[in-house]
Amino acid sequence: MSMSMNLISVLLKSASMGIRRVPSGRGGGRLCLLCLLAVSPVWADTLSEPGSHTGASGEQRLVPVPLPDLSRTEEAVRKRLNQTRAVLIEAVKSSEVTDAELAGAYGDTGTVYLSHQLYVAADACLANAHALAPKDYRWPYYLGYRFQQQDSNLEKAAESYQRVLSLRNEYEPTRVRLAQVYLDLDQAARAEPLLLAAMEQEGLRAAALFGLGRVAVAERDFQTAVEYFNQALAANPEATKIHYPLAMAYRALGDIELAKQHLARRGEGEPRVLDPLVDDLSKHLSGLRTLYYSAMEAMREGHFDVAVETFTAALQQEPGNSNARVTLARALYLQGDPAGAKTQLAEALERSPEHDLGLFLMGVLLEDEGDQAAALDLYRRTLKVDPQHSGAHHFLANALMRSGDYSQAARHYAAAVAVEPKNRPAKLMECLALIMEGSRPAVARERLEAGLADNPEDPMLTLALARLLATSKDDAVRDGGRALLLAQGLFDQAGTLENAETLAMAYAESARLRDAVALQENALSAVMAAGRFQDMPRLEENLTLYRKGKPCRTPWSPFDRMLYPASMGARGPFQEYPTRSAY
Repeated sequence: MSMSMNLISVLLKSASMGIRRVPSGRGGGRLCLLCLLAVSPVWADTLSEPGSHTGASGEQRLVPVPLPDLSRTEEAVRKRLNQTRAVLIEAVKSSEVTDAELAGAYGDTGTVYLSHQLYVAADACLANAHALAPKDYRWPYYLGYRFQQQDSNLEKAAESYQRVLSLRNEYEPTRVRLAQVYLDLDQAARAEPLLLAAMEQEGLRAAALFGLGRVAVAERDFQTAVEYFNQALAANPEATKIHYPLAMAYRALGDIELAKQHLARRGEGEPRVLDPLVDDLSKHLSGLRTLYYSAMEAMREGHFDVAVETFTAALQQEPGNSNARVTLARALYLQGDPAGAKTQLAEALERSPEHDLGLFLMGVLLEDEGDQAAALDLYRRTLKVDPQHSGAHHFLANALMRSGDYSQAARHYAAAVAVEPKNRPAKLMECLALIMEGSRPAVARERLEAGLADNPEDPMLTLALARLLATSKDDAVRDGGRALLLAQGLFDQAGTLENAETLAMAYAESARLRDAVALQENALSAVMAAGRFQDMPRLEENLTLYRKGKPCRTPWSPFDRMLYPASMGARGPFQEYPTRSAY
């Protein structure tokens, strides 16, 4: 209390006297800048005009440091920020402080403000630090990062990063940051040499490759873009943001299937930039909410090592926070530590046995390890807690599909789609389950027709509908002419075994049995030559039907691999399923 009262007294005295000259010290003549600072929003919310400070390098104009509103922050955060500001005030008061020392005080305060997202106050402190120490690259770097990330003032960001390169050319993250700014300013030609220089640097490769892919897209060189984007993903698989421009590049090249695959995997994970200056910002954080916010931001950006460190620090203060512990488990898994993830999930479920995401992710982890029975139990427990959990519905449906329980599989696929209407794999598998279950072929046709109306170029939906129209036991559902049209289009695009079988089914339903026999015989010869002997019994069975003049009424063998959805693996759910708010 006594320190605060003394500071109030000094501030009031300074405000009444105006900016006053103090005795010169090692830093040269100095103007007292106390009127530019305050220590609590209760005492003041406006500050005076900038003062000037004359140091060894001449006169520097210092800007006021606005007083941030801390009324809604945690006590620990307020305490940390007020202590930091008090240190700066003491530095400003001192007649013995040098320019470099005062610059350091402003810079340290600015980085603390920046880490707590108090941007206006951070701007002023960092600007003053740069004015006092114009050869210190740190302060323009933080200003550039602030303008790039938070203010979208790209011109100022570019100027700041250019200044950094002139001061410390060897700080390589600057090249990636500046190139990103140039790309956002549609100046790809200026970005390319910076990225080429950075692409072999450890910790920068993925971001540089991603940037080079963007340069190639800007130049409409989509083949080169695909190569760079794929290399970037190989270097940083968690950078899910790469999938979208990669999908667009594939689309421009005409590869619709790969475009769809990557579009379905798009996310917000940024390529990792190993940047010691930016990473140091997290060390200034205080207060649980600030820690949690920083950790969640790191998760969204794909910086899982930072997320692990920050969530661990937060959980030391609040070990009972199961939401935070589950997200720590996600970060550990994505960082490459599944055993650590399992340990954290087990502790979270011990504390909160009905934590839906914890139950689901533990199920996914156990399924990935091969323990199917335990995984199914956990998916069902998840749905008891949250009947709308789309992931649990989808994973449970896949397991039921593989076991041949098509009726229940269709029910859970439908539930997954009801929650997430854009879940195209679940839509397709629901239709396959309905077709194999057999009692609702009209519903299956309706679902497939609707899916194709939304996605007319989807080959899997087209194949499923063609086979249903060609083989259904329901006369009202079958339509040989339409089946032939769809199947012929598929076969013309790609002469795969599956498409050949589908076309033969459509031929047989359309009374073109000689064509069906010829195509089926060719397919049988092809699989024999390829050594795919497991496919021969199915092909021979349908060939016998066609030779007898009969159409096929079995769209898929119960052993067809289309009916056995592969395990989706743990990485996708651990990456894409968000945790409820950690605070």
